Amino acid sequence: MDPLTHGLLGGVTAQALFRKKVNLAITTAGMLGGMAPDLDILIQSKTNPLLMFEYHRNFTHSLAFIPLGGAFVGFLLWLLWRRKPPLKTMLLAAIAGYATHGLLDACTSYGTMLYWPFSRERISWDWIFILDPFYTFPLLVGLWISLRRKQGNAALSALVLTSLYLGVGVFQHHRALSYQQALAEQRGQSLQKGRVIPMLGPFLIWRSIEITGEQVQVEALRVGYSGAKKNWGRSSLPHFNSSSVPIPAESILGRDMQIF
Repeated sequence: MDPLTHGLLGGVTAQALFRKKVNLAITTAGMLGGMAPDLDILIQSKTNPLLMFEYHRNFTHSLAFIPLGGAFVGFLLWLLWRRKPPLKTMLLAAIAGYATHGLLDACTSYGTMLYWPFSRERISWDWIFILDPFYTFPLLVGLWISLRRKQGNAALSALVLTSLYLGVGVFQHHRALSYQQALAEQRGQSLQKGRVIPMLGPFLIWRSIEITGEQVQVEALRVGYSGAKKNWGRSSLPHFNSSSVPIPAESILGRDMQIF
């Protein structure tokens, strides 16, 4: 998701962890810890334009990297704060914030290597759009109130509220997938692979992507909370198969195709 949401989620997580002693240092450590994994965008190469795509949401976003990445952020901030907050406090706040980043990104559609180095599979649960003000705004309010009152009850409430909102996304995602399957059956198609991706808004409009035979079909699905469903804008394209394209796998273009 966007850096602001990551920072706010990391911040309120740290505030909720240290509910009775919230201060600017703890909040900052959580926020910067929550944003730090996206520093992987600095991994670039002038000779390989796809290197950034290969390493974005890579090892820095994995569950295994959380202690190391969070501790690094916390230690740097402890030094910048002239060692006044206890080191343990800064480390825990930054690690707590860092831990939220990869998990939240996995809830979107881009793909995140959560299980690196044990697996290079990119996890994408498709539960929430990459930018969602309905999710971000409660985090902003909770962080601001907790910082002003120097206690984390508002931060904890924001975490509960946004978790419930995300739960609605999980439920609507399941309903959208079921609707996609039902449409394929009505059309007499064999659905080889299907995916539904949320659009901007409160989980009502979903982009449906289906592989049926040699075709990729895309359409919009509206899945209302009351049970009403609608689909429109259906179109199709031939399913791309890299094995049918005469490009040597060992060539630069062949390698780029595999990466992309």
